[in-house]
Amino acid sequence: MAGREKKKKKRRQRAHRPRSASHAVAGVPLWSEPALWPFAPTLPLIGMLVTTYLVLAIGPATLTEPVAAEPPARTVTVPAEQAERVPSAVAAVAGPAIAADTTVWFASGHTTLAADQRRELREFAARASAEGASLVRVAGHADNTGPDEVNRTVSMERARTVESLLRDALTRTDVTFEVSAHGSDQPAGGPGAPRDRAADRRVEVVAETW
Repeated sequence: MAGREKKKKKRRQRAHRPRSASHAVAGVPLWSEPALWPFAPTLPLIGMLVTTYLVLAIGPATLTEPVAAEPPARTVTVPAEQAERVPSAVAAVAGPAIAADTTVWFASGHTTLAADQRRELREFAARASAEGASLVRVAGHADNTGPDEVNRTVSMERARTVESLLRDALTRTDVTFEVSAHGSDQPAGGPGAPRDRAADRRVEVVAETW
């Protein structure tokens, strides 16, 4: 009689036991199912693998914003032997800042400078070097006593004289020179002003930083 009661009790216990995880009652751990006990030791490893996959597969795409690449640096170099005219592309890169400027004068018919004018150029070179000037504009002029062709040639020779002196006086060796000759086309007093021939025989110099 006792044996029958024990068998009935066991059948009642099996009838109320959840057959799978979907039949588990609230509050009963999933791993209380004996059928899953053999896999319990591998659960931490499986969890690590799943986590790693999620981080690698979707983590960077959702957590990291794309970083825009910096534009490449642009450098414009004007060789000294081609510096009769600085290309407009230089101005498009960066605006200039005047580091120093000066004007020196020549005697009539001369393309060499007096001692005081050479001293003025040396002082100009010291100021330009201290400011780190990288471009020097040299513009030669002449008075209107001779033919236009001669005046233009004389104004170029005066500009070249100044350029040569400045190349020796500037501390930087990579300075670009823009050399131009205007003959008698640009009088010192401006268009329509009375001519001052002594003032017209000049070279104007401007040093710029870029």
